[in-house]
Amino acid sequence: MSKDIIETGRLFVESQKNRRISDLLEDGKTSSAVIREMMENVKLSQKDLAEYLNCQPQSLANKFIRNSFSIDDFIITAFACDYELILRNKKTGKDKMLTPEDFFQSKNPETLTRINRLKKEKIMNRIAELRKELKELEIMETGE
Repeated sequence: MSKDIIETGRLFVESQKNRRISDLLEDGKTSSAVIREMMENVKLSQKDLAEYLNCQPQSLANKFIRNSFSIDDFIITAFACDYELILRNKKTGKDKMLTPEDFFQSKNPETLTRINRLKKEKIMNRIAELRKELKELEIMETGE
């Protein structure tokens, strides 16, 4: 049954390929505004997001100006910003979490590889920062 939900999601995405995320939003927010909000919540820079989206920072700036983010861009951004995407069946009310693996594994595995690598690098960088801070705190504590 979950494969049917995933396939339905893929068919929907394919049918929406030329539409913008903002066409799907009902609250009037542009896709650019939603993406900026996600980025601000986790302090993700435009340079870092451009790397996730596999584009140049100038291309990303153009996407913001033109409000022209694709569904793929939105899914990658959500993942990069630690958000979950939930598909809700309107008839049954059941939810299905859409993971990058569900979405990109068969469609675009190199995208999945890239975003997972970047996510791992982000985690490793944060660990290195915390280790450095811990070392500084230990030095402060001992008074050296």
